[in-house]
Amino acid sequence: AEVAEGVQEPKRLKEGSAALSLLWSMRAKRFWTIVADGFADQDTTEPSSAFGIRAYAAELEPYHGFLFKNTFRTGLLALPSRKEMLGNMALAPADSMGLDACWPGWEDSAEAGAGLAPDERAAACLVELRECSDATKRVTDAVQAVLDEFGLRDDRKL
Repeated sequence: AEVAEGVQEPKRLKEGSAALSLLWSMRAKRFWTIVADGFADQDTTEPSSAFGIRAYAAELEPYHGFLFKNTFRTGLLALPSRKEMLGNMALAPADSMGLDACWPGWEDSAEAGAGLAPDERAAACLVELRECSDATKRVTDAVQAVLDEFGLRDDRKL
C-alpha cells in the first residue's frame, strides 16, 4: 500500500512510513544477531567490544553521522565480558522483577531450569541464544528480500 502511495522518494523513504520503520528494525535485528553470535562463540577470545563494534560497523554505522557513531562506539566499548554477560543471562529470574505482566508463565520456565547447576544454565543459555539468533536471521533475510523486491531503501545518515 505504501509503495502505491509513493512512500519511496528519491533515495529515501518518507518519515513515519511503515517501510522506514521496518527497514530500521531489520538493521537493528541484524546488528543484534552478530552481537548474540559473538557472545555465543565460545571458541574465540575476541573481546565483546570487538564483536560489538564489528556488528555496528556492518549494520548500523553506514547510516549514522558523527554523533551517533561516537555514541555507539563508546557504548560498545563498555560491553561486559562474554563470561559476565552469559552469567547474567543465565541467572534465574527473581520474583520481584515484575515478569508476570510481560511474560505470563515465566515461573514454569524458571522452574524447568531450577535444578540446573550454573554451568548447565549457561550451556542452556548458549543453545537458546544460538537458536534465537538463527531464527532472527531467517526472519530478517525474508523481510529484507521483500523490501528489496519493492525497492524500499533509505541510505541517508542520521
